Amino acid sequence: MAGSPLSANVLREVRLRDGSLAVLKLIGEPQSAEAATLAAWTAHRVPCAPLLDHGVGTHAPDVTHLLLGKVPGTALPHTEMAAATAQVVRLFRRAHLKPPAEVETLHGFLSPRLHEAVQIWRESGLPSPDNALRVLTDPDIEPVLLHGDAVGFNLLRSGDELALIDPAGVCGPAEFDAARWVARSLAVTGPGALDALTEVALSADPLLQQPRFDACVAVELVIEVRHRITSPHVILSIGAPAQTFTTDTRQLAEAATRRLAAAAKSFREGAEEGWRSVPKAYDDNLVLYNHEPGSVLAVEQLLHERPGGYMDTLDQLICQTAQQSIEDGTEAITEEGLNDMLVGRQDSEDDWA
Repeated sequence: MAGSPLSANVLREVRLRDGSLAVLKLIGEPQSAEAATLAAWTAHRVPCAPLLDHGVGTHAPDVTHLLLGKVPGTALPHTEMAAATAQVVRLFRRAHLKPPAEVETLHGFLSPRLHEAVQIWRESGLPSPDNALRVLTDPDIEPVLLHGDAVGFNLLRSGDELALIDPAGVCGPAEFDAARWVARSLAVTGPGALDALTEVALSADPLLQQPRFDACVAVELVIEVRHRITSPHVILSIGAPAQTFTTDTRQLAEAATRRLAAAAKSFREGAEEGWRSVPKAYDDNLVLYNHEPGSVLAVEQLLHERPGGYMDTLDQLICQTAQQSIEDGTEAITEEGLNDMLVGRQDSEDDWA
């Protein structure tokens, strides 16, 4: 049996004692992430090749084996990926479970590929894809179990049903699977389909956040451009047209750059909005006789700069200024009062400079 076009693993169809057919997959190294992913999906009835057994060293030293239930169907052609986007994204949503301990982070999985891809971009004179990794390390993102290698030949289609096979064994932002699917579809559709496919994907799973989705698309486009430059035979093998390697590559690079810029802007605005909620909370809860709503927000830039990034210093600055205003009878937070107050590490350093 053949695996995916890019896989070096060995697949053999075997017959079990009860007469049913199964697939024996042999991986030439010890690993447990794929088995852990398939076990989680099997337990939660996610459509996939069900895991029946796995182990290391049973068939050969340091060789991992996976015994999988045989799933009917054929691999989805790359030329049909775009049309299947909505159905595939809904399937990914079912597969996004709590990650098992054995799976790798998406950041660790992609970093080597991205590092090489960015170098190739620069050498080729393409726009620099700065900050492509930020979405992979955002501490505010709750990671989910991902497929990680979303492409047509990693799904089996039987009639109207789809089943997942060959997961990468990784966890990360939920947006990544759909974003990788959309980005890889562009090899056949061309970059002009990016906006329409994005709309289809986000409509299919309303829980996906567009800023993260855009960033994940950009990350994958960086990698896809690398594939086009270094491995054109692979892209051609999936039905990509000839223009993939001429105007389309630069258009794809430009699309990635735009997505990265949009994502960076969204992250920046999100951080600013997150900070603004801090002085607003003080403004809403401050009890001073002459306090006017909005007066703390009016000096938010000063409140952002003075504490040097320390929340305890910010709290000290506002509380001591409020206490001083009670003592001097002004009973309000003012810019002058804040400037007169020495608090925290930064002010101590400035005072001794």
